[in-house]
Amino acid sequence: MRITKIKVNNFKSLVGFEIDLARFNCIVGLNGSGKSTFLQFIDFMIHLMKGDIGEWFKRREWQQHDVYHYLKHSCAVKFSIDFTDDSNRCLSWSGSYTPRYGCNNEMLIVDGFVFRITRNTKKKERYYKLVDCEGRYIYRRRIDFKYHGSIFSALDDKEVPSDFYKIREFILGMESFELLSPHFLRKRSRESADSVGIEGKGLASFLSNIGEGKRDRIADLLVEVYPQIRSLDIKKFRAGWKQLDIWEEFNGAKFKTESRHINDGMLRLIAILAQIQSDHKVLLFDEIENGINQELVAFLLKELVDAKQQIVVTTHSPLFLNYLDDTLARDCVQYFYKTPEGFTRCKKFFSLPSTSKKLGTLGPGEAIADTNLYRLNEEIEQLDRTPEKED
Repeated sequence: MRITKIKVNNFKSLVGFEIDLARFNCIVGLNGSGKSTFLQFIDFMIHLMKGDIGEWFKRREWQQHDVYHYLKHSCAVKFSIDFTDDSNRCLSWSGSYTPRYGCNNEMLIVDGFVFRITRNTKKKERYYKLVDCEGRYIYRRRIDFKYHGSIFSALDDKEVPSDFYKIREFILGMESFELLSPHFLRKRSRESADSVGIEGKGLASFLSNIGEGKRDRIADLLVEVYPQIRSLDIKKFRAGWKQLDIWEEFNGAKFKTESRHINDGMLRLIAILAQIQSDHKVLLFDEIENGINQELVAFLLKELVDAKQQIVVTTHSPLFLNYLDDTLARDCVQYFYKTPEGFTRCKKFFSLPSTSKKLGTLGPGEAIADTNLYRLNEEIEQLDRTPEKED
């Protein structure tokens, strides 16, 4: 299962925004174009489905109105996410969010069957109902409980048809690492973690949970770029604290290095490789090249492209893009930019006439480095103003 399309309205600069996603997606664009905002929105959706949207605001130190575009603060955040499953069926989840009413007008669709939430404004009552593909009620029930995010986060598994349950489980299997930081990756941790966490606080606990076999797999991968590495160990302390130790060998002598002394690039690689070994369905990384030596870029990109998960990364590095195959680059490199109104838009970078021509003679990264992005925005505006010719 994977995401095929996302539509968003009124989440910060994502106003009337939509994007088609491939299995591997690389987002480029000028600073302030909305790349990080897009990752924030996906994480927002994840936490709506988790039912802990209040904690999401608290962790980011945001006020609830901070999600709105500054010109549209009175509107709801509206969204629609389309999926395709292993049987090539089309599924979708849509809805809207306001601080006052929470998640409203939610709808799941699978093969024409609709699972929907409605609200009776006069009686201030809410209902959820299942409707078949011909519009006939299968059942309708009143909501007599509070929920903090999506209604589907609070419904019992038995109340949700299995096909719709798959959508929920898939979204709960998505994970954002947009704030990944070596400062947090170095720390000891003790919470039981099913991921390294958005900042990386849970790296040691996560590596402990995945077991020795997967840790050995990560160490074997790292040997390709760090030949001296022998193993990744987890040292356990009282009260459940855990610490990552790396064993290296130089001239036949083995040395142990605690995580607090490990270089930034190696820590980020370990965290990224660890998440690729996880069972998560979608992984999000902001500025994927941060702290990574250029000699390691080809290795990192190969692991991301070959990952079983759907991947979304942002980057400012032409070198990172240069290792992409031309065919893959045409499909996966998305260019984010802002309209004169301040709204984020995106286009496939190599679908534009000027950049497509360059890809014939230059590598993807070289083509981007050779492009003046300010002038590219002018080209896009001109294309948008030019009416399409009828056949």
